[in-house]
Amino acid sequence: MESRDAYFDEVYRDYAARLKRFLVVRIRSVSDMEDLYQEVWKRFYERTAMLRPEEPFRYLIKIAKGELYKRYR
Repeated sequence: MESRDAYFDEVYRDYAARLKRFLVVRIRSVSDMEDLYQEVWKRFYERTAMLRPEEPFRYLIKIAKGELYKRYR
């Protein structure tokens, strides 16, 4: 199994722009979007200590939707 940091770096490189586009469409405030973007990556890093999702982008979106719900319910 590859190291946690190497896995995170690979996923970040592959999906950072797509995740940002997903959030930009849903949040009008740039500062709110940046905060949420960072929170999603933080949670992804924490949760992938032992887990390697088969579809990392889908997992990122699931985390993002949860964070959006918590913030804007």
